[in-house]
Amino acid sequence: MINRLKTDAEVAEYIGDRFPDEDIIFPTGYPEAFIGISTDGAAIYDKDSMIATLVEADGMTWEEAMEFLEYNVYNTHMSDHITPIYIDLI
Repeated sequence: MINRLKTDAEVAEYIGDRFPDEDIIFPTGYPEAFIGISTDGAAIYDKDSMIATLVEADGMTWEEAMEFLEYNVYNTHMSDHITPIYIDLI
């Protein structure tokens, strides 16, 4: 069973404990979609869980949520920081 984190603060603590000297960024508002950290310190998120969060919390359709995330989250450039990885679980 996967023990999902429930708050952004828990995600930040988890990342900070493992990579205390890195400037790792992650999207806020999707703690239950966080599934881990890559070997180089990138936060890894489940795209479907992020979409489901927007559907449930904001009343978006699946397509609206997917479009919102693609435009506002997945494809944003975050300069010199270690940027998150967004994956499709199979």
